[in-house]
Amino acid sequence: MTDNLRSTGRRSGTYRSGAKVAFLAAAFGLVLAWHATAGAQDLGSPPIVLQEPVPEAFVVFGRSVASGDVNGDGHADVIVGAQFSSVDTGTGSLEGAGEAFVFLGPDLTAAVTLQDPIPQANAYFGLSVASGDVNGDGYDDVIVGAANSDVDPSTGPLAEAGEAFVFLGPDLTTVIPLQDPMPEAGALFGWPVASGDVNGDGHDDVIVGAVSSTVNPGTGPLEYAGEAFVFLGPDLTGVISLQDPVPEVGAHFGISVASGDVNGDGYADTIVGARLSDVDPGTGLVGNAGEAFVFLGPDLTSVATLQDPVPEVGAHFGEAVASGDVNGDGYADVIVGADRSQVGPAANAGEAFLFLGPDLTYTATLQDPVLDFSDRFGTSVASGDVNGDGYAEVIVGAVFSNVDPGTGIVVSAGAAFVFLGPNLSGPVHLHDPVPVETNHFGNAVASGDVNGDGHADVIVGAYESDVDQGTGPLEAAGEVFVFLAGDDLDGDGLPNALDPYPLDPDSDGDGILDGSDPDTAAAVVAGLDLGVFANQGDPAGQRNAMLSRLEDVERAIESGNTAEALNMLRNLRRRVDGCPDTPMPGESAEANDWIVDCDAQREVRVLIDLLIANLTSP
Repeated sequence: MTDNLRSTGRRSGTYRSGAKVAFLAAAFGLVLAWHATAGAQDLGSPPIVLQEPVPEAFVVFGRSVASGDVNGDGHADVIVGAQFSSVDTGTGSLEGAGEAFVFLGPDLTAAVTLQDPIPQANAYFGLSVASGDVNGDGYDDVIVGAANSDVDPSTGPLAEAGEAFVFLGPDLTTVIPLQDPMPEAGALFGWPVASGDVNGDGHDDVIVGAVSSTVNPGTGPLEYAGEAFVFLGPDLTGVISLQDPVPEVGAHFGISVASGDVNGDGYADTIVGARLSDVDPGTGLVGNAGEAFVFLGPDLTSVATLQDPVPEVGAHFGEAVASGDVNGDGYADVIVGADRSQVGPAANAGEAFLFLGPDLTYTATLQDPVLDFSDRFGTSVASGDVNGDGYAEVIVGAVFSNVDPGTGIVVSAGAAFVFLGPNLSGPVHLHDPVPVETNHFGNAVASGDVNGDGHADVIVGAYESDVDQGTGPLEAAGEVFVFLAGDDLDGDGLPNALDPYPLDPDSDGDGILDGSDPDTAAAVVAGLDLGVFANQGDPAGQRNAMLSRLEDVERAIESGNTAEALNMLRNLRRRVDGCPDTPMPGESAEANDWIVDCDAQREVRVLIDLLIANLTSP
């Protein structure tokens, strides 16, 4: 099955321009957990490492991460929360008040520090971060949750009711505070935050979870059932309250929130996790299995319920949620983490699940490729088009995954994995270049195009990482790693969009990188429909002639005769150079071309051009 998933996407009798890989997982409900091949973890090496501008021990910088173009320069900026950071008000230090930091792309050297306008000790400002253009001015605004903040609604202080704050871009000096419309002590409003244009008015709306909120459906109070709230942009005064359709005590509805247009109607839908919800699949109640709910915009009254296809006790399905168009059909798909799911004998190994929009059919289960106990794979999830092929990748954090950097296994260092859309191949394996035990690398993941090259870069938090700036180690100061994506993930000289094996630099194991291997072009030619060839009297013979020329090229390369190989490639290129590089109305091949279908000709030609370029490069 793995070989099928890695196929070029060409089928006999049909030529499809672009040759995108077939999305076969949808048909089979696959469990995907492949090992990364050699070179697969090379996603921007080394990563950019971010630290708190003035590091402190135990501030857990990196507890939350997000991205957004705050200053409107076309580069994503990286937003990082440090929930235990101390804040100096001038009259003393408030421990645990918390801060958030915005590192400006593309170089991420300049940082803007954000604080609660009225700081409180132990408010945990920075526990969650997100971004969105709330006021519609073209600049992303920064949203920060402070779930432990005390609130005084004029009836007396409510401890740990929680707040969230919206800092308006580009200068981040104007702040809009948000609270539960009916504040409640211990509700932890602000634990997660997100944004999306729910009502389609061109302004992002702010989504805030209150994971420990008490809900009363009319039959009595249900403690820790949880709620989520949608504050409508641009002024954020209109509020929609969301609850589990069947509220439960202790369900933790609102532990995670996200948005995406699942049904393609132009309105963002709101996704909410409830990690401790009980599930009854028809065979009896499964306690704390967890659920996720998709509330359809614009009115959020229609709700789709998502569950683990095989619910497990205590799996925490819904611990993390995200969305992205993985299969490229124009509908956002929903990704759900279950970080305490048992996989085989491995307790708390964790899993993540993909549900395809628009009908949210369960499609695939993702797991840590190197399975171990308590990996907590699924602690965090995100998406982004890392390889620039038009399909969103699925990014999953495994906060206690074991890592081997080549010098021996580092226990529970943590990792993140990037599964490539549309077929979720790979994955790309990311970890701290200098992994340390229990660093919590992968506790938070996000993506954004930091350097403006058209590829989403991957952002990973490691909030227990120690930091040493020359004065001694600061325990659990925390770090964030930004892995810059590029056109060629496996470094084989073949751009991702043209590479049928984007994570395998030598897919046939012959010792020649795919970008310099005639076998790559030969595989494309062999898969073409016979109807694209000029000689319809003997199209198979013409195709075989091209394949024979490519075999001659490979023999020349293997024998070290690069000049001969280049001469043959240039002659072969003349047989596929009639159609223009850019598709044009009425285009046609030239009389001496061997391939007359212009789309097919262009694809073969670009591969030949890459072979020539890679063979002539130093």
